Amino acid sequence: MQALGDLYLLTCFAAVMQGQAIEGEKACSQAIGLDAGNMDAFELRGYAYLLQQRFERAAADFQVVLRSRPKDPDGLAGYGRALSGLGEFDAAVKEFSAAVAAAPKDVPIRAGLCWARGGTGKNLARALADCNTAVKLDPRSASALNSRGMVELRMARFAEATPITRWRWRSLPNSPQPISAAGWHICGWGRLRRAAPILWMHANPIPRLTGCL
Repeated sequence: MQALGDLYLLTCFAAVMQGQAIEGEKACSQAIGLDAGNMDAFELRGYAYLLQQRFERAAADFQVVLRSRPKDPDGLAGYGRALSGLGEFDAAVKEFSAAVAAAPKDVPIRAGLCWARGGTGKNLARALADCNTAVKLDPRSASALNSRGMVELRMARFAEATPITRWRWRSLPNSPQPISAAGWHICGWGRLRRAAPILWMHANPIPRLTGCL
């Protein structure tokens, strides 16, 4: 039974990494059906739901994970992304802040915090500082640059934002979705969170804001 559950989990992971979110969701659901305590399956299914923009279901799965692993940075960040997708940016900032405290050098998590802060429209200077920290840790991080570009746009700093946008497209000239494609190159088993913010941003290129620019 354990071996079958592991097979479903690996199938789910592979499907999500290939952008096959529905297939990934089904495989993770099968793993959960065999073991309702499989937190990795809940976490992966949460990411599958994020890719489908089914944010309420994603939030529910990440809440299950956090009840079992309250300081898990992957679960905290995943929940933060689900909340951002629901437009609940203030709540997302809280989750991302906890995730950053648990994993301070994790660039995509810091980028997610920047994105969520930018979504609130409050204290954009702090949001920019979050992104600058992420970019300093990894100057070629697509998720950090994407988030910083969004914050720069919200601050009406168009001259600063434009080069970031151009860099994203030049860095992956053959990809119609450079941000999404970048996620495939920085993932490994057990490191889905490093692709998740990039994949999520592909599904949600602009936060649902009021008076964005």
